[in-house]
Formats: sequence, structure tokens, C-alpha cells
Amino acid sequence: MSAANQFLLAGSYFAGIFQVKNPSQALAAFPTTLDFAQAPFNNLGGAGNINVFGFGRYNTQYQLSEDVAKIWGNHRLGLGASFARIYWSELPRKSGTIGHLSVQTMRAFFQGGVDPASRSVDFTSLSQSFTSQGNLPISFFNFGLYGDDEWRARPNLAVTLAIRAEHYSNPLCRSHCFARLAGPFGSISHEPDQPYNRAVLINQRRAFAATDTILWSPRVSFAWQPFGVGSKTVVRSGFGMFPGNAWTHSFFDGCTCVRAGSWTSPDNGITAPFLLRDGFPDVVGGSVPARIWH
Repeated sequence: MSAANQFLLAGSYFAGIFQVKNPSQALAAFPTTLDFAQAPFNNLGGAGNINVFGFGRYNTQYQLSEDVAKIWGNHRLGLGASFARIYWSELPRKSGTIGHLSVQTMRAFFQGGVDPASRSVDFTSLSQSFTSQGNLPISFFNFGLYGDDEWRARPNLAVTLAIRAEHYSNPLCRSHCFARLAGPFGSISHEPDQPYNRAVLINQRRAFAATDTILWSPRVSFAWQPFGVGSKTVVRSGFGMFPGNAWTHSFFDGCTCVRAGSWTSPDNGITAPFLLRDGFPDVVGGSVPARIWH
């Protein structure tokens, strides 16, 4: 009988912050976001405005793992455990503070924002949002145990049986930054005039109401050399369950963190700064006069 052991202790820090080099110059060139629901014009500002204020997260993590393997006759037995803890400091999204203009039709754009003759169709939607939050302190961890048995049934056939048990923690935000539905989507009320806080719970410390305590992952595979041990042909196949922490990649992406001060309006008494039918206004210093954006 022979045995081998491997212990791993690791840690990392990463500052994944994305921002333009000169935010003030970017805003001076175009101080809002303008997009067109219809072709042929391209959007102005667009998603690039996120870069003006910066977005991303500071990521700190550490992990421990232990793996032991023993050979016993025709069996190679393996046993292991792993633990990882991750801390995020997520930057709040502030791109909405500069406003967003969404031109619904080209007629609305031609008329300077809204066509008085068809205000319900040819209009420009305005929206703006503010956040009172600072960096979002989010943390979570995962712990796993596994065992496997690789059985050399024949010189040219190996069969592996394995089982893995994992626990993924319910993400924690120390500043109560999470929001979630008050219940399963099918069970909550869908009345459009209900209070917002009846359908959505805000200021939550945990991301989910509950998570699975243990995720079991049985696995089986084989490797077969049909023409003998010395051949270069190997047939492999297997089956297994592989749960994962998908929420670390999708759940937190796009956290807008909108707070009081948000507003949206289809036209709200827009006063057109100029009309295309009258020609473009004079450009001073390489930009349209600031009054256009007020």
C-alpha cells in the first residue's frame, strides 16, 4: 500500500475596477446617454457612461484544500476537502445619475423630442436614478468533501466511482443591499397597482430566502483500451452531477442599486432645444450648447 498527500493554502486580491482616464472630459463631451429605439442612428453615450463613474469590485479571497490518495491492490482510493471564502467590495452603479434619453421614433427626434400631433407614439422617454449607497460589502463561502474509488477491473479497463458533497453559503451583505421577491413568482400578487414593498423585499441581509444545505454529486466513469494495454486507442465515458455556484457570475452582475430620486417620464413637458427641420444650432467650442441638456 502506498499513499500521497497534498495540502494547499492560497490567497488572492484583485481590483477589477474599470473607469475612463478622464471622467470630467468624457462628461463634458457628452453629458448624458442618448439612444434610438429605431435605426439608422447609433447610440450616443450608451453603456460607456458606466465607465465614467467606474464599475467593478475589489475581490479578496483565501482557500484551503487537502487531498489524500492511497493505492490498495487494484484500487486507487481518494479523499479530499476544500474550503474557499470570498469577500467583495462592489462599487455602486452611478451611471443613471446623468440621465438617459430614449428616443422612441425618428419623428420624435426630428421634432426635438416629442411630436405634438402624436404624443403617445412619437415621444422621448427620460429617466434618471440616484443611489445613496457606497461600496457594497458582500461575502460568501463554499465547502466541499469528496471520495472516489478508481478500480482497475482489468489491465485494459478502469472504472471510477465518486461522490462529492458541497455547501454554498447564502451570500451576505453587511449593508443590507439585497432585494428579492417576497415569495415564489407564481405565488405573489401581480396586481399593477399594489405597493412595491408587497411584491419585493428590500434592504435584505441575505441574497436568498434559503439555500440548499448540501448538494450531492454522484459520478461514474470508465476508461477502456479495446485493443489491449499497449494500444493508443482509449474509449472513455462517464456520467455525473455537477452543481455550481452560478450566482457568483450572474446574480450580482448589473446591480443598479436604485434609490429614492429615480424618475421616468414619456415627455413631461419637454421643450425642444432645437428642431432638425430648422437646421442644426451653432456649435461653440466643439459641443452643442449646454442648454440643450437642461
